[in-house]
Amino acid sequence: MSLNIPASSFYQKNKNKRLLDIEEKLEHAECQLKRKPIPQDFPISLLGPPANWKIFTKQDEALNYAQENGMGLMTFAFEERVPDSGGRRKYLTTHPSQMWIRHKSRPIEERCTYEVIPQSSKCKLYFDLEFSKPLNPQSSGEKMVELLIKATTYTMQEVFDAEVTESDILILDGTTETKFSQHLIFQSQNAVFQDNIHAGSFVQYLVNQLKESKVPNLSATEQQSLFINNDKGNTVSFCDLGVYTKNRNFRLFLSTKFGKNVPLIIAKNNSFRPALSNNEALFNASLISYFEDEKSVHQLLTFAKDVSGKSKHHDQKSLDPTLNGYKMSPWNEIDDFIMKLATPGTIHHWVYYEQSETIVYVIQGNRYCSSIGREHKRNQIKYVVNLPNATYYQTCFDPDCTRGVAQTIPPEYLPWHNLMGDLDAQTPDFDSVKKPNVNVASI
Repeated sequence: MSLNIPASSFYQKNKNKRLLDIEEKLEHAECQLKRKPIPQDFPISLLGPPANWKIFTKQDEALNYAQENGMGLMTFAFEERVPDSGGRRKYLTTHPSQMWIRHKSRPIEERCTYEVIPQSSKCKLYFDLEFSKPLNPQSSGEKMVELLIKATTYTMQEVFDAEVTESDILILDGTTETKFSQHLIFQSQNAVFQDNIHAGSFVQYLVNQLKESKVPNLSATEQQSLFINNDKGNTVSFCDLGVYTKNRNFRLFLSTKFGKNVPLIIAKNNSFRPALSNNEALFNASLISYFEDEKSVHQLLTFAKDVSGKSKHHDQKSLDPTLNGYKMSPWNEIDDFIMKLATPGTIHHWVYYEQSETIVYVIQGNRYCSSIGREHKRNQIKYVVNLPNATYYQTCFDPDCTRGVAQTIPPEYLPWHNLMGDLDAQTPDFDSVKKPNVNVASI
Protein backbone atom coordinates (compact mmCIF):
# COMPACT_ATOMS: atom_id res chain seq x y z
CA MET A 1 0.00 0.00 0.00
CA SER A 2 1.39 3.39 -0.95
CA LEU A 3 0.70 6.76 0.65
CA ASN A 4 0.27 9.78 -1.60
CA ILE A 5 2.37 12.35 0.41
CA PRO A 6 3.69 15.31 -1.57
CA ALA A 7 7.45 15.87 -1.31
CA SER A 8 6.93 19.64 -0.79
CA SER A 9 5.55 19.01 2.67
CA PHE A 10 8.97 17.95 3.89
CA TYR A 11 10.61 21.17 2.62
CA GLN A 12 7.87 23.31 4.22
CA LYS A 13 8.66 21.84 7.63
CA ASN A 14 12.39 22.54 7.19
CA LYS A 15 11.63 26.09 6.14
CA ASN A 16 9.53 26.68 9.25
CA LYS A 17 12.30 25.32 11.43
CA ARG A 18 14.86 27.67 9.85
CA LEU A 19 12.56 30.64 10.36
CA LEU A 20 12.08 29.70 13.98
CA ASP A 21 15.85 29.47 14.46
CA ILE A 22 16.35 32.92 12.93
CA GLU A 23 13.63 34.45 15.10
CA GLU A 24 15.16 32.85 18.15
CA LYS A 25 18.59 34.30 17.34
CA LEU A 26 17.16 37.75 16.70
CA GLU A 27 15.31 37.72 20.02
CA HIS A 28 18.48 36.59 21.77
CA ALA A 29 20.52 39.37 20.10
CA GLU A 30 17.91 41.98 21.07
CA CYS A 31 17.96 40.75 24.64
CA GLN A 32 21.77 40.97 24.70
CA LEU A 33 21.71 44.54 23.35
CA LYS A 34 19.31 45.61 26.08
CA ARG A 35 21.38 43.92 28.75
CA LYS A 36 24.70 45.32 27.47
CA PRO A 37 24.26 48.83 26.09
CA ILE A 38 28.03 49.16 25.47
CA PRO A 39 29.74 46.51 23.26
CA GLN A 40 32.56 44.44 24.74
CA ASP A 41 35.03 45.12 21.96
CA PHE A 42 35.67 47.44 19.08
CA PRO A 43 37.14 46.71 15.63
CA ILE A 44 40.78 47.74 15.26
CA SER A 45 41.59 50.30 12.56
CA LEU A 46 44.98 51.31 11.19
CA LEU A 47 43.67 54.82 10.64
CA GLY A 48 42.05 57.22 13.06
CA PRO A 49 42.09 57.28 16.87
CA PRO A 50 43.29 54.37 19.05
CA ALA A 51 40.87 51.44 19.13
CA ASN A 52 41.24 50.72 22.87
CA TRP A 53 37.87 49.64 24.22
CA LYS A 54 37.93 48.17 27.69
CA ILE A 55 35.14 47.75 30.24
CA PHE A 56 35.63 47.74 34.02
CA THR A 57 33.39 47.19 37.01
CA LYS A 58 35.44 49.62 39.15
CA GLN A 59 35.93 53.28 38.29
CA ASP A 60 39.48 53.49 39.69
CA GLU A 61 40.64 50.65 37.45
CA ALA A 62 39.20 52.36 34.38
CA LEU A 63 40.82 55.70 35.26
CA ASN A 64 44.19 54.05 35.90
CA TYR A 65 44.02 52.24 32.56
CA ALA A 66 43.31 55.52 30.73
CA GLN A 67 46.18 57.30 32.45
CA GLU A 68 48.69 54.50 31.95
CA ASN A 69 47.92 54.13 28.24
CA GLY A 70 47.53 57.81 27.34
CA MET A 71 46.73 58.37 23.62
CA GLY A 72 43.78 60.60 24.49
CA LEU A 73 41.85 57.79 26.20
CA MET A 74 39.01 58.86 28.47
CA THR A 75 36.80 57.11 30.99
CA PHE A 76 33.02 56.96 30.62
CA ALA A 77 30.34 55.51 32.89
CA PHE A 78 27.20 53.77 31.63
CA GLU A 79 24.15 52.07 33.06
CA GLU A 80 23.86 48.38 32.22
CA ARG A 81 20.36 46.97 32.48
CA VAL A 82 20.09 43.96 34.80
CA PRO A 83 17.22 41.49 34.13
CA ASP A 84 14.47 41.60 36.76
CA SER A 85 16.28 44.48 38.43
CA GLY A 86 17.35 48.09 37.86
CA GLY A 87 20.53 49.44 36.33
CA ARG A 88 24.13 48.70 37.21
CA ARG A 89 26.87 51.26 36.54
CA LYS A 90 30.01 50.13 34.72
CA TYR A 91 32.98 51.99 33.29
CA LEU A 92 34.46 52.13 29.83
CA THR A 93 37.86 53.43 28.71
CA THR A 94 38.16 54.47 25.07
CA HIS A 95 38.89 57.43 22.81
CA PRO A 96 36.08 60.02 22.45
CA SER A 97 35.89 59.36 18.68
CA GLN A 98 35.25 55.67 19.28
CA MET A 99 32.77 56.53 22.01
CA TRP A 100 30.80 58.78 19.67
CA ILE A 101 30.45 56.04 17.00
CA ARG A 102 28.77 53.69 19.47
CA HIS A 103 27.00 56.38 21.47
CA LYS A 104 25.03 57.77 18.52
CA SER A 105 23.90 54.28 17.43
CA ARG A 106 22.27 53.37 20.73
CA PRO A 107 18.49 53.70 21.24
CA ILE A 108 17.70 56.81 23.30
CA GLU A 109 16.27 54.88 26.24
CA GLU A 110 19.50 52.83 26.46
CA ARG A 111 21.86 55.79 25.98
CA CYS A 112 22.54 56.34 29.71
CA THR A 113 26.18 57.43 29.53
CA TYR A 114 28.38 59.83 31.49
CA GLU A 115 31.84 61.38 31.23
CA VAL A 116 34.05 60.71 34.25
CA ILE A 117 35.89 63.98 35.01
CA PRO A 118 39.23 62.75 36.41
CA GLN A 119 40.66 64.13 39.61
CA SER A 120 43.45 66.67 38.98
CA SER A 121 42.58 66.89 35.27
CA LYS A 122 42.21 70.28 33.62
CA CYS A 123 38.63 71.04 32.73
CA LYS A 124 36.31 73.55 31.12
CA LEU A 125 34.15 75.77 33.30
CA TYR A 126 30.71 74.13 33.50
CA PHE A 127 27.35 74.55 35.22
CA ASP A 128 24.47 72.20 35.98
CA LEU A 129 21.33 74.35 36.33
CA GLU A 130 17.97 73.05 37.52
CA PHE A 131 14.80 73.78 39.47
CA SER A 132 11.31 72.41 39.98
CA LYS A 133 8.74 74.27 37.90
CA PRO A 134 5.77 73.60 40.22
CA LEU A 135 7.75 74.94 43.21
CA ASN A 136 8.91 78.01 41.26
CA PRO A 137 6.08 79.14 38.97
CA GLN A 138 7.51 82.68 38.86
CA SER A 139 10.93 81.57 37.56
CA SER A 140 11.89 81.78 33.88
CA GLY A 141 14.70 79.31 33.20
CA GLU A 142 16.03 80.86 30.00
CA LYS A 143 15.98 84.37 31.49
CA MET A 144 17.87 83.09 34.53
CA VAL A 145 20.49 81.48 32.28
CA GLU A 146 20.91 84.77 30.43
CA LEU A 147 21.49 86.62 33.71
CA LEU A 148 23.89 83.96 35.02
CA ILE A 149 25.96 84.19 31.84
CA LYS A 150 26.18 87.99 32.23
CA ALA A 151 27.28 87.60 35.86
CA THR A 152 29.82 84.88 35.02
CA THR A 153 31.46 86.72 32.12
CA TYR A 154 31.75 89.87 34.26
CA THR A 155 33.28 87.95 37.20
CA MET A 156 35.70 86.05 34.94
CA GLN A 157 36.93 89.39 33.61
CA GLU A 158 37.17 90.90 37.09
CA VAL A 159 38.94 87.98 38.79
CA PHE A 160 41.10 86.51 36.00
CA ASP A 161 41.14 89.29 33.39
CA ALA A 162 39.69 86.61 31.09
CA GLU A 163 37.33 87.61 28.30
CA VAL A 164 34.46 85.18 27.61
CA THR A 165 31.44 85.82 25.41
CA GLU A 166 28.01 84.20 25.18
CA SER A 167 28.95 82.58 21.86
CA ASP A 168 31.70 80.66 23.73
CA ILE A 169 29.14 78.74 25.80
CA LEU A 170 27.53 75.46 24.73
CA ILE A 171 24.05 75.12 26.26
CA LEU A 172 22.41 71.69 26.48
CA ASP A 173 18.79 71.21 27.54
CA GLY A 174 17.04 68.37 29.32
CA THR A 175 13.97 70.28 30.49
CA THR A 176 10.68 68.44 31.13
CA GLU A 177 7.17 69.64 31.99
CA THR A 178 8.01 69.61 35.69
CA LYS A 179 11.73 70.41 35.79
CA PHE A 180 13.98 73.01 34.19
CA SER A 181 17.40 71.51 33.39
CA GLN A 182 20.31 72.91 31.38
CA HIS A 183 24.07 72.37 31.21
CA LEU A 184 26.48 75.21 30.37
CA ILE A 185 29.94 74.25 29.07
CA PHE A 186 32.41 77.07 28.35
CA GLN A 187 34.49 76.52 25.20
CA SER A 188 36.91 79.47 25.47
CA GLN A 189 40.55 78.68 26.24
CA ASN A 190 40.28 81.56 28.73
CA ALA A 191 37.92 79.48 30.87
CA VAL A 192 39.97 76.32 31.51
CA PHE A 193 40.61 75.44 35.16
CA GLN A 194 43.35 73.37 36.73
CA ASP A 195 40.70 70.86 37.82
CA ASN A 196 37.01 70.75 38.64
CA ILE A 197 37.67 71.44 42.33
CA HIS A 198 39.09 74.86 41.40
CA ALA A 199 36.20 75.39 38.96
CA GLY A 200 33.76 74.57 41.75
CA SER A 201 35.44 77.03 44.13
CA PHE A 202 35.02 79.76 41.54
CA VAL A 203 31.33 78.89 41.04
CA GLN A 204 30.81 78.92 44.82
CA TYR A 205 32.42 82.37 44.97
CA LEU A 206 30.18 83.58 42.13
CA VAL A 207 27.05 82.25 43.86
CA ASN A 208 28.05 84.02 47.09
CA GLN A 209 28.55 87.27 45.19
CA LEU A 210 25.08 86.91 43.65
CA LYS A 211 23.54 86.04 47.00
CA GLU A 212 24.88 89.28 48.47
CA SER A 213 23.97 91.24 45.28
CA LYS A 214 27.60 92.20 44.68
CA VAL A 215 27.77 91.66 40.91
CA PRO A 216 27.53 95.22 39.58
CA ASN A 217 26.34 94.49 36.03
CA LEU A 218 23.06 93.03 37.38
CA SER A 219 20.44 94.71 39.54
CA ALA A 220 19.77 93.36 43.02
CA THR A 221 16.38 92.03 41.82
CA GLU A 222 18.02 90.21 38.91
CA GLN A 223 20.62 88.63 41.17
CA GLN A 224 18.02 87.41 43.66
CA SER A 225 15.97 85.90 40.81
CA LEU A 226 18.75 83.29 40.40
CA PHE A 227 17.73 81.68 43.70
CA ILE A 228 14.85 79.20 43.85
CA ASN A 229 12.81 77.12 46.31
CA ASN A 230 13.85 73.48 46.64
CA ASP A 231 11.71 70.54 47.78
CA LYS A 232 12.85 71.07 51.40
CA GLY A 233 11.47 74.60 51.49
CA ASN A 234 14.90 76.25 51.38
CA THR A 235 16.02 79.09 49.10
CA VAL A 236 19.07 77.95 47.12
CA SER A 237 20.93 78.79 43.92
CA PHE A 238 19.66 77.11 40.76
CA CYS A 239 23.35 76.18 40.15
CA ASP A 240 23.96 72.65 41.42
CA LEU A 241 27.08 73.05 43.57
CA GLY A 242 27.43 69.28 44.01
CA VAL A 243 28.84 68.59 40.53
CA TYR A 244 32.42 69.63 41.31
CA THR A 245 33.56 66.58 43.25
CA LYS A 246 36.42 64.13 42.70
CA ASN A 247 35.96 61.94 39.57
CA ARG A 248 32.50 63.38 38.94
CA ASN A 249 30.18 61.58 36.46
CA PHE A 250 28.62 64.17 34.12
CA ARG A 251 25.90 63.26 31.59
CA LEU A 252 26.84 63.25 27.90
CA PHE A 253 25.25 65.10 24.99
CA LEU A 254 22.22 63.08 23.70
CA SER A 255 22.22 60.90 26.85
CA THR A 256 19.25 60.29 29.11
CA LYS A 257 19.00 59.23 32.73
CA PHE A 258 18.30 55.56 33.42
CA GLY A 259 14.63 54.68 33.07
CA LYS A 260 13.77 57.97 31.34
CA ASN A 261 13.59 59.17 27.75
CA VAL A 262 14.74 62.79 28.05
CA PRO A 263 18.14 63.21 26.34
CA LEU A 264 20.33 66.30 26.62
CA ILE A 265 19.89 68.19 23.36
CA ILE A 266 21.02 71.56 22.00
CA ALA A 267 19.05 74.28 23.78
CA LYS A 268 17.02 76.88 21.90
CA ASN A 269 19.01 79.61 23.69
CA ASN A 270 22.37 78.14 22.62
CA SER A 271 24.51 80.42 20.42
CA PHE A 272 27.74 78.36 20.34
CA ARG A 273 28.67 76.99 16.92
CA PRO A 274 31.64 74.61 16.50
CA ALA A 275 34.02 74.97 13.56
CA LEU A 276 32.62 71.74 12.11
CA SER A 277 28.85 71.93 12.23
CA ASN A 278 27.93 68.34 13.09
CA ASN A 279 26.84 66.32 16.09
CA GLU A 280 30.26 64.76 16.66
CA ALA A 281 31.80 68.23 17.03
CA LEU A 282 29.06 69.11 19.52
CA PHE A 283 29.69 65.85 21.37
CA ASN A 284 33.41 66.69 21.70
CA ALA A 285 32.57 70.24 22.80
CA SER A 286 30.26 68.88 25.50
CA LEU A 287 33.08 66.86 27.12
CA ILE A 288 34.37 68.68 30.19
CA SER A 289 37.91 67.26 30.31
CA TYR A 290 38.56 66.75 26.57
CA PHE A 291 40.53 69.22 24.45
CA GLU A 292 41.04 68.44 20.78
CA ASP A 293 43.98 70.85 20.61
CA GLU A 294 45.89 70.56 23.88
CA LYS A 295 48.39 73.26 22.81
CA SER A 296 45.61 75.85 22.52
CA VAL A 297 45.24 75.97 26.32
CA HIS A 298 47.93 78.43 27.39
CA GLN A 299 46.87 79.10 30.96
CA LEU A 300 45.06 77.12 33.64
CA LEU A 301 42.93 79.08 36.09
CA THR A 302 43.13 78.33 39.81
CA PHE A 303 40.75 79.35 42.55
CA ALA A 304 41.48 77.47 45.77
CA LYS A 305 39.39 77.71 48.92
CA ASP A 306 42.54 78.39 50.90
CA VAL A 307 46.21 78.37 50.09
CA SER A 308 46.88 75.00 51.74
CA GLY A 309 43.96 73.31 50.03
CA LYS A 310 43.03 71.66 53.35
CA SER A 311 40.05 73.72 54.49
CA LYS A 312 36.77 71.81 54.49
CA HIS A 313 34.75 75.00 54.87
CA HIS A 314 34.30 77.94 52.54
CA ASP A 315 36.57 80.88 53.40
CA GLN A 316 35.34 83.93 51.50
CA LYS A 317 38.35 86.07 52.40
CA SER A 318 40.88 83.64 50.93
CA LEU A 319 39.35 83.68 47.44
CA ASP A 320 41.38 86.53 46.01
CA PRO A 321 43.86 85.36 43.32
CA THR A 322 44.82 88.91 42.27
CA LEU A 323 47.97 87.90 40.36
CA ASN A 324 48.89 84.72 38.53
CA GLY A 325 51.06 83.59 35.65
CA TYR A 326 53.38 81.08 34.08
CA LYS A 327 56.56 83.09 33.61
CA MET A 328 58.61 84.68 36.40
CA SER A 329 56.64 86.31 39.19
CA PRO A 330 57.40 89.84 40.47
CA TRP A 331 59.45 88.15 43.23
CA ASN A 332 62.38 86.88 41.13
CA GLU A 333 64.56 85.89 44.08
CA ILE A 334 61.77 83.79 45.56
CA ASP A 335 61.28 82.16 42.15
CA ASP A 336 64.97 81.20 42.10
CA PHE A 337 64.72 79.71 45.59
CA ILE A 338 61.63 77.64 44.71
CA MET A 339 63.29 76.46 41.48
CA LYS A 340 66.18 75.04 43.54
CA LEU A 341 63.74 73.27 45.89
CA ALA A 342 61.75 71.85 42.97
CA THR A 343 64.73 70.43 41.04
CA PRO A 344 64.53 68.25 38.91
CA GLY A 345 61.06 69.76 38.47
CA THR A 346 60.14 73.28 37.44
CA ILE A 347 57.50 75.88 38.28
CA HIS A 348 54.32 75.16 36.27
CA HIS A 349 52.54 78.34 37.39
CA TRP A 350 52.16 80.65 40.37
CA VAL A 351 49.26 82.47 42.07
CA TYR A 352 49.50 85.44 44.46
CA TYR A 353 46.83 85.94 47.17
CA GLU A 354 46.78 89.60 48.17
CA GLN A 355 44.88 89.37 51.45
CA SER A 356 47.23 86.78 52.96
CA GLU A 357 50.30 88.05 51.01
CA THR A 358 50.97 84.48 49.96
CA ILE A 359 52.41 82.99 46.76
CA VAL A 360 51.49 79.44 45.71
CA TYR A 361 53.89 77.74 43.28
CA VAL A 362 52.53 74.64 41.48
CA ILE A 363 55.35 72.29 40.43
CA GLN A 364 55.65 70.03 37.39
CA GLY A 365 58.23 67.29 36.82
CA ASN A 366 58.64 66.50 40.51
CA ARG A 367 55.91 64.92 42.64
CA TYR A 368 57.94 64.16 45.77
CA CYS A 369 55.75 64.90 48.79
CA SER A 370 57.36 65.37 52.20
CA SER A 371 54.10 64.28 53.88
CA ILE A 372 54.34 60.69 52.58
CA GLY A 373 58.10 60.55 51.95
CA ARG A 374 57.77 59.56 48.30
CA GLU A 375 56.43 60.73 44.95
CA HIS A 376 52.71 60.82 44.23
CA LYS A 377 51.57 58.80 41.23
CA ARG A 378 49.29 61.54 39.93
CA ASN A 379 48.97 64.47 42.33
CA GLN A 380 51.14 67.52 41.78
CA ILE A 381 52.96 69.23 44.64
CA LYS A 382 53.14 72.93 45.44
CA TYR A 383 55.15 75.31 47.61
CA VAL A 384 53.40 78.02 49.62
CA VAL A 385 55.40 81.16 50.49
CA ASN A 386 54.26 83.60 53.17
CA LEU A 387 55.92 86.94 52.38
CA PRO A 388 55.38 88.83 55.69
CA ASN A 389 56.78 85.91 57.72
CA ALA A 390 59.49 85.03 55.15
CA THR A 391 58.55 81.34 55.45
CA TYR A 392 57.54 78.51 53.09
CA TYR A 393 56.15 74.99 53.26
CA GLN A 394 55.47 72.18 50.79
CA THR A 395 52.02 70.65 50.27
CA CYS A 396 50.15 68.89 47.46
CA PHE A 397 46.73 68.30 45.88
CA ASP A 398 46.03 65.08 47.77
CA PRO A 399 43.34 65.85 50.40
CA ASP A 400 44.70 63.08 52.64
CA CYS A 401 48.18 64.64 52.92
CA THR A 402 49.12 67.08 55.64
CA ARG A 403 51.03 70.26 54.86
CA GLY A 404 54.75 70.39 55.53
CA VAL A 405 56.37 72.26 58.40
CA ALA A 406 56.92 75.97 57.73
CA GLN A 407 60.60 76.84 57.25
CA THR A 408 62.48 80.13 57.04
CA ILE A 409 63.56 81.42 53.63
CA PRO A 410 67.32 82.16 53.55
CA PRO A 411 67.98 85.94 53.82
CA GLU A 412 69.87 86.09 50.50
CA TYR A 413 66.56 85.44 48.73
CA LEU A 414 64.81 88.30 50.58
CA PRO A 415 66.67 91.50 49.63
CA TRP A 416 63.60 93.74 49.91
CA HIS A 417 62.63 92.10 53.22
CA ASN A 418 66.08 92.79 54.64
CA LEU A 419 66.00 96.36 53.33
CA MET A 420 62.72 97.01 55.14
CA GLY A 421 64.27 95.63 58.32
CA ASP A 422 67.24 98.01 58.02
CA LEU A 423 64.92 100.97 57.47
CA ASP A 424 62.87 100.03 60.53
CA ALA A 425 66.05 99.87 62.59
CA GLN A 426 67.06 103.38 61.48
CA THR A 427 63.63 104.90 62.15
CA PRO A 428 63.36 106.37 65.68
CA ASP A 429 60.60 105.17 67.94
CA PHE A 430 58.78 108.45 68.56
CA ASP A 431 56.80 106.98 71.43
CA SER A 432 60.04 106.33 73.33
CA VAL A 433 61.58 109.78 72.72
CA LYS A 434 61.60 111.91 75.87
CA LYS A 435 59.07 114.72 75.52
CA PRO A 436 59.66 118.18 76.99
CA ASN A 437 57.83 119.04 80.16
CA VAL A 438 55.34 121.65 78.97
CA ASN A 439 53.09 123.62 81.26
CA VAL A 440 49.85 123.95 79.38
CA ALA A 441 48.68 126.80 81.58
CA SER A 442 51.60 128.96 80.53
CA ILE A 443 50.85 128.70 76.80
